[in-house]
Amino acid sequence: MGERKCPEPLAICLLLHSVKHPLPQWPQVQLLSEGDQVRSRYIQAMKAADKEDYRELMAFMKKFVE
Repeated sequence: MGERKCPEPLAICLLLHSVKHPLPQWPQVQLLSEGDQVRSRYIQAMKAADKEDYRELMAFMKKFVE
């Protein structure tokens, strides 16, 4: 059986909550005209984070934290 993982937004929210950091306001990309671009940037940032380069993910997340 494959490894089970939390969905990334949930894992990120749990981490932020555990350190008492404001939670992100995730965009409803299906409602945005640029939804595909937002989704693509998120996926690119997550792929970089998988390689332990968190700069893109941090930049992406800054847009959505209150």
